This record gives sequence, C-alpha cells and structure tokens, in this order.
Amino acid sequence: MLGGDTDIARHNIKLTNTRAKRFLIINNYFLYINIKFINFTNSQYIIILILSLYITYRLQPLNIRIFELLTIYYLVILDELIINS
Repeated sequence: MLGGDTDIARHNIKLTNTRAKRFLIINNYFLYINIKFINFTNSQYIIILILSLYITYRLQPLNIRIFELLTIYYLVILDELIINS
C-alpha cells in the first residue's frame, strides 16, 4: 500500500498531528501489508488488527449496525442542539 501508493494511503488515512490513537481493521490480504505500511501506521498512532477474510466478511453486518446506531444518536443530539439554540 505504501510502496507506489503512498498518496492513496495518505488520502484514505487522514493525517493529523494529534496523538489520538485510531484503530484499523484490515483483512489478511498481505499484498499491501509491508514494513512501510506498518511504519506509517505507527507514526500516525494507528493500531492495526489483521483478521482473516472470513472473519471480516462475518463482521461486516456488525459494522453496519454500529454505524446505524451512531447515526441515530448523532441525529438526536443534533436535533437537541437545534432546539436549544
């Protein structure tokens, strides 16, 4: 991923100067996992979790559910903010 595709990685991973840790779950397609990628994620305080293709396939519905709940919560907070303003 960070061989010739450094610009793509930097575009997809928002670069910040904060030390807030982020979590990246990726599958075990090892073509893009190399030492440059690992060093880049370490420099950006990104924790990598590498899972098998089957596990990431099984977790995808959970991902949709979690973000659906976060969207509902965000909309409720946004409505309260608009009402109170």
